[in-house]
Amino acid sequence: QGELISDKLNLLRFEQYPPDATKGLRQFTLAEIAEYLGVTQNHIKKLHLEGKGPIPATTPSGRRTYTADQMLELRQYLDKHGRADFKRYVPH
Repeated sequence: QGELISDKLNLLRFEQYPPDATKGLRQFTLAEIAEYLGVTQNHIKKLHLEGKGPIPATTPSGRRTYTADQMLELRQYLDKHGRADFKRYVPH
């Protein structure tokens, strides 16, 4: 009976966590992105509304979330179009 339980547990484990499963990185809130990039939330929101930079996912309540790749894209956009005398957004 112990072997039967062990087999069922192994089957359940493989169903829930297949060997090729990968864990994704969570999305970041607008506030987190602003803090990491050193700009205001309003600035990032304004860029989105003007169609500049990446398009964030929007929750049903209207909150914007960004992936890590989108954060990198924003950094590159700000580095190229931001005030060079003020701040560097991408390390060189």
